[in-house]
Amino acid sequence: MNNELLQVGIPGTVVASKTVNAEKTTHQGLELGFTARLPLSLELRSSYLLNNFKMDDDVTYGSKRLPGIQRQLLRSELLYRGNHLLNGLYFGPTFEWSPERYNVDFAENLYADNYFTWGLKAGQKVNDHWSWFLEGRNLANQKYAATTGVISDATRPGTSSAQFNPGDGRTAYMGVTWTY
Repeated sequence: MNNELLQVGIPGTVVASKTVNAEKTTHQGLELGFTARLPLSLELRSSYLLNNFKMDDDVTYGSKRLPGIQRQLLRSELLYRGNHLLNGLYFGPTFEWSPERYNVDFAENLYADNYFTWGLKAGQKVNDHWSWFLEGRNLANQKYAATTGVISDATRPGTSSAQFNPGDGRTAYMGVTWTY
């Protein structure tokens, strides 16, 4: 891309930012998603992202990666989907995995760590109108950065390293759905 607009945190602040132009950047990647119906009424659903976003011979940062985005992310669930005897009951484990740390600043001096979270989900379509669900996420209560701010150089004096937005701890969701 030519003259991409990038948002960068202002040194000495936590929430203020400015917009700058990057002369040239490269955005390439791969996004895969699939659902596989397996034996024993199992269903595997996954999505995988591979990102390669970087500067393109920038005067200041060379060809370093654009900050604030994971290079890889995998989300999956393996659910047992009950047959007609179990009235559409489903249950199974879920997980989210970011296998590599990623930079928070353009200079590649500050990084968000990799992480792995897992959970469980269950639900059932009771009839044509009603269904229910229950889901527990991050059941190991893993501490991780779900998103980050973006700054130019974490080693610059006056720059705040408070750039990490924490992911949710152990959480549970439940609900019912009515379809008309």
